[in-house]
Amino acid sequence: MFGPDICGYNTKKVHVILSYKGENHPIEKEVACETDQLTHVYTLIIKPDNTYSVLIDNVEKQSGSLYKDWKMIPPEKIKDPNAKKVMHNPTSALKLHLMDQ
Repeated sequence: MFGPDICGYNTKKVHVILSYKGENHPIEKEVACETDQLTHVYTLIIKPDNTYSVLIDNVEKQSGSLYKDWKMIPPEKIKDPNAKKVMHNPTSALKLHLMDQ
């Protein structure tokens, strides 16, 4: 969902809500909309490199990364090269070692 929301005196923003895996995710940043009586063109551009731009009347008002500005894509897990393997049941490994001998 994308577009301006002007309700009363308090709400004057542009909604940028993306659907991912069946759930709606609103943008974390606040994007202000135009509040005058004129007609405006709102444009959302999503690029293949996972960046976006919000344009109002062909002027960029907000831009950024889908990874940083939405909570829809979990951060990648990077394996720690210093992590050690943990043996859950050391006695079972000892039994296997004794059975092999």
